[in-house]
Amino acid sequence: MNARQIISSTVWTLLKLCILVFILTYIFHYASDAYNFGYRVFTEEPMTGPPGIVYSVSISEGKSVKEIGKALEQYGLIDDWKLFYVQNLLSQYKDGLLPGTYQLSTAMTPTEMMAIMAGDTEEETQEEEIDY
Repeated sequence: MNARQIISSTVWTLLKLCILVFILTYIFHYASDAYNFGYRVFTEEPMTGPPGIVYSVSISEGKSVKEIGKALEQYGLIDDWKLFYVQNLLSQYKDGLLPGTYQLSTAMTPTEMMAIMAGDTEEETQEEEIDY
């Protein structure tokens, strides 16, 4: 093997190593983003603590969940409309947000807001019978 072949093989190996590091960094970055998004779908916190800022939000007939989410994000009631959209798809309130005017607070979770906008404002209590 002459010097030219050794240099060529070394450069080629370094190039492959750089490409591998780039690919692994790319995968790690986007896998981390995907995990964080998935985690937030089920653990989203309110924007502020109690009592929060209360906004009067009007939803007109025919508004999609995406449009509602974008409006809530503009008011500062939620952090990310895409996250709200996915949370709605996975919730019991899917296709259940009703038109109307609602009092929503920055101290509410997205699920609490969906419950109000779906007309599910009664607090449900679970009673268990205990036999002695």
